[in-house]
Amino acid sequence: RSIIASSMDMIISVDLNRNIVEFNTAAQEAFGYSLEEVRGKPIDLLYANSQEALAIHHVTLTQGQCSREVMNIRKNRNLFPGLLSSSILKNNEGKVVGAMGILRDITAQKQTEETLRRHNRDLGLLSRLSELLQACRTEQETYDVIKNMCEQFFPLDSGYLAILDDSRTMLDIIRTWGGIVPEIGVFGSEDCWALRRGKLHVIEPPETGP
Repeated sequence: RSIIASSMDMIISVDLNRNIVEFNTAAQEAFGYSLEEVRGKPIDLLYANSQEALAIHHVTLTQGQCSREVMNIRKNRNLFPGLLSSSILKNNEGKVVGAMGILRDITAQKQTEETLRRHNRDLGLLSRLSELLQACRTEQETYDVIKNMCEQFFPLDSGYLAILDDSRTMLDIIRTWGGIVPEIGVFGSEDCWALRRGKLHVIEPPETGP
């Protein structure tokens, strides 16, 4: 019991009716429930999908154990992914009396995986962009390649490609992407805060800055 109480992993046990019996400190902190709030309640309370909870319980009882990723839900209704390893519980006579699950929050791991996936995707796009730019024969081809690749780099955003004129004081908008189309076609370099300051200029939300 001391090991269960002090474990950094969530440890939860249920009876054969799938009602919660054990709910250690780590589980209480992660889910936001006290032991008194969940004891005797169906384990479905902790799952984002009750059908998933039922399937895991069935596999555990029929096969003796079950290991898989699950989607859980906290008391405040926020979701989080977990890695669950469950096994059957037996009494002194060897009779199955329930199941115990060890659950680990893998939110940080999933975020790292997603960051790595996006990084690899962006590297692939950059390589593709470099290849296409080297194959371009005209300025118009170059503009089209950049516009098409920007649509892939920033699929949820709108943007445009603007080219400095010979005087290096005015910019012509020659390609756009996304649902928001600029109201102007030409603007001065001094009208752009990023060009004026010589670095990226981000305003979020818009009302907080120029």
